[in-house]
Amino acid sequence: MLRSYLLIAWRNIRKNKVFSLINILGLALGTAACLLIMQYVSFELSFDQFHQNADHIYRVIDDRYQNGKLIQHGSITYPAVGPNMKKDFPEVLDYTRITPGDARMNVKVDNELFVEKGGSFFADPAFLKIFTFPMLAAIRVRP
Repeated sequence: MLRSYLLIAWRNIRKNKVFSLINILGLALGTAACLLIMQYVSFELSFDQFHQNADHIYRVIDDRYQNGKLIQHGSITYPAVGPNMKKDFPEVLDYTRITPGDARMNVKVDNELFVEKGGSFFADPAFLKIFTFPMLAAIRVRP
């Protein structure tokens, strides 16, 4: 029975080539658009969902325009943005800034020592209140 259905479909496709091509292309484009939209939404909703207060965590994005044209889009912001947002907006409960460090790190794995360059990051004290990463070890550097 399935064979006869496929045979009838094939005969109709060959009989109405233009109509069949339009239908198949429309189905393929619609399916591709649906899959791309689903992938984009899944990607956007996947960030930081494992944190306890994920619905209250936001990231500041910086768009820079020159002569009405967007020249830079990214998460690079000035260090004063966090404190000023907390001061100016009562909705902002806390903030944290993360800065890559240039220090060398010694990492020991199974009695083998590796020297890593640029593997350190500096963050505000509120980082561990905002994000719920499991802490393995902490080093406090005094200024």
